[in-house]
Amino acid sequence: MNWKIIFRFALALLFAGTAVGFVESSLSSQDGSTGITLLLGSYMTQLSGYAGILAFLSYRQANRPFAHAALAVALAVVLAALALAAVHVYSQALPSRGTYIATFIEWLVTVVALAVGVPAGRLLAKRRPSAAGYEA
Repeated sequence: MNWKIIFRFALALLFAGTAVGFVESSLSSQDGSTGITLLLGSYMTQLSGYAGILAFLSYRQANRPFAHAALAVALAVVLAALALAAVHVYSQALPSRGTYIATFIEWLVTVVALAVGVPAGRLLAKRRPSAAGYEA
């Protein structure tokens, strides 16, 4: 296992999710309500970003790409959960039911991105010209 790649891609996934979250929170209204269109757009952006990152990982990783991608996702989820727990401890507030629902939906988005991104990256890796047989 290439732990350096796993850690880098876990940080990329964490950064992408955080960036989408910041954009979503800046676009939402001041009263805290978020429209369904904004939520769907946010989750679709997160899905495409995660799938792209995982496709790139599996494109670059020839040996056991799904295992590397799954470990990167698992590490990113653990880091995100620890960060969320730290925020709740720091603010001394219990998470609301909406937080649990949003977290569950984000995990579903992540699983779908894993199921789409890894096969897409492997498909692209199989189609790339080999160094020996490539004629310029």
